[in-house]
Amino acid sequence: MGKKILIIAGEHSGDFYGAALTKNLKSLDPTLEITGIGSERMRKAGAVLLHDSSDWSAIGLLEASIKIPRLLWIFNNLKKYLRKHKQDLIVLIDFPTFNMRLARFARKSGMKSVYYFPPSAWTKKTDRALEVSSTVDKVITTFYYTREIYMKAGKEAAFFGHPIVGLLKPELSREGVMELFNISPDKKLISIFPGSRVHEINTLLPVFIESAKIISEKLSVQFAISCVSEYMEPSIRHCLERYNFHAKVVTGYPYALMNVSCFIIATSGTITLEAAYFGIPMVIGYKISPISWFIARKTLDLPPYAGLPNLILQSKVIPEFIQNDLSPDSIAEKVLHILLNHEKIKKMKEDLKEVLKKLGPSDAGEKIAEEIYSMI
Repeated sequence: MGKKILIIAGEHSGDFYGAALTKNLKSLDPTLEITGIGSERMRKAGAVLLHDSSDWSAIGLLEASIKIPRLLWIFNNLKKYLRKHKQDLIVLIDFPTFNMRLARFARKSGMKSVYYFPPSAWTKKTDRALEVSSTVDKVITTFYYTREIYMKAGKEAAFFGHPIVGLLKPELSREGVMELFNISPDKKLISIFPGSRVHEINTLLPVFIESAKIISEKLSVQFAISCVSEYMEPSIRHCLERYNFHAKVVTGYPYALMNVSCFIIATSGTITLEAAYFGIPMVIGYKISPISWFIARKTLDLPPYAGLPNLILQSKVIPEFIQNDLSPDSIAEKVLHILLNHEKIKKMKEDLKEVLKKLGPSDAGEKIAEEIYSMI
């Protein structure tokens, strides 16, 4: 019987990295029994899913509070499962509120755990780094800056690079995606990536669509909206109808869509790092409820930037529109200013190349899998 590994990925990006890890672990040892929490990508990679986390993620106190009852039920269900099926290793990917509780349970139950994509990625405070390192058996960071935070706390953390390098490839050729979604090759394409969470679609997409309407009045361009799953598609189409705007809805194929885009309007998150990987100029927007924002500012040591490319370079190379700064006019004005200035486009592409250099070697994912496998 093979060794048992449980992987917990609590949101869309976690599912992506959990799937890549599952595939790499299976290539190291086909006898591994990998179960977990994730979504379609992890299932296709060979993990047996105990729960689907497609709609788990939320940012902000009020946004997250709605999901608490269901997550508590799943957490208790998972503890019962682990008491019956002891694992050789538990791999925790991001999603700290849930995963730190599970890490404490694993330690009490005598099961080893590793935190991959750990908390305290950007804050300079070390208290969370101390808590994480004291609870799990190993920490694997995906940014060098994060490793420095853990080292500053006096704790060891491994860094092999970011697994995104070498992972991302367009799912279709340029011609293929244009034909499949009826995108004209004769017009520049601006793509909107509104996020994977329901509240992001409800809060951010209307602002992005209104900004697109302003841009289309000034420039002869076409628009597409990236949709992460069929589950989200009706909400996106309803939003387009409500604001009387035409844009192609591309479900799946996010990297193929990036590859044919001249510019991206993106929700803050992993998508901004993926766009940086492809060298696509962008602007970033995000907003949570006023109460959640007030609490976050009062209680958290927030990083200086929201976008991952800016955090990596510690400089605002990508324009950000956060909370009260987010509006259709402000986004449209900045997009037009960049698109109509060849030097600004050139400079942003150069900065994005610097982001890519800081992400590490192309075999980071394989090295991370080898490190995790060595623990069992």
